[in-house]
Amino acid sequence: MNKNFGQPLVSVIVPTHNRPEFLKNTLNFICLQTYKNLQILVISNGFSKENQKIVKDFNDDRITFFEQENSGTPASPRNHGILQAKGTYVAFCDDDDIWIPNKIEKQVAILNNNLNYDACFSKMIRFNDKHEWTLQNEEGPADFKSLLYTNTIPISSLIVRKIFIDKMGSFKTSKQVGNSADYELVLRYSLNTKIYFLNEYLIKYWSGENRTTSLDFHNQFRSIFVYLKTIISCFWIIHKEQGINLITFLRPILFHAFSSFKVASYSIFKRINIM
Repeated sequence: MNKNFGQPLVSVIVPTHNRPEFLKNTLNFICLQTYKNLQILVISNGFSKENQKIVKDFNDDRITFFEQENSGTPASPRNHGILQAKGTYVAFCDDDDIWIPNKIEKQVAILNNNLNYDACFSKMIRFNDKHEWTLQNEEGPADFKSLLYTNTIPISSLIVRKIFIDKMGSFKTSKQVGNSADYELVLRYSLNTKIYFLNEYLIKYWSGENRTTSLDFHNQFRSIFVYLKTIISCFWIIHKEQGINLITFLRPILFHAFSSFKVASYSIFKRINIM
């Protein structure tokens, strides 16, 4: 008997790069989902025998492994996965994040029962090797206006109708957008559909020192400059492609600039106190 009878297929896209132990842990939690009708697409961003072995050792016919040249950011492997996706829904999970066991089950139920929504996301718990924590300013419903100031949509919590992705396009891979491709995507999607906020903690987001986005003090100012540059690039793309007036982005740009200045000031004072 087919236990998946009546369940729409969910394609899960897992971009990964040179972190086989992280990948193994993430895949463990994906395979433990209470929702079983999954197509799990592991996209190695760079050729890796270690990643390939991790997938092979799972011996789970729902998991398929792909490799590609290292693109430098997760946008390209995510797009690679979208091209291979056969599901009614597409979900994303970075290779160092963790899903609560009933995440997909709850989100599929939401989208099945709310046809006027094309996507769904949840809250996240941050974690590292020592503890877990949450930040209220990272939580809450999202629409285009709110997303201009704060992105409350963790990419590893997002599930989207595949037909909507085919209509609206996938992740931008330009250097100008860089690591903010997920932000540009949710901005674009929020202009063209309603995104359901599931007010529950359904993912855990790795925020430890081994995360590829972690930076030391010497790179702090450069990272802030790059951050502001990519945010402005995202706004420019939305302006050009979606026809949003540039005036709309002025206050959000000032908001992000001021927030970045506060982060930089805190880092300087922290550095001085340590010394």
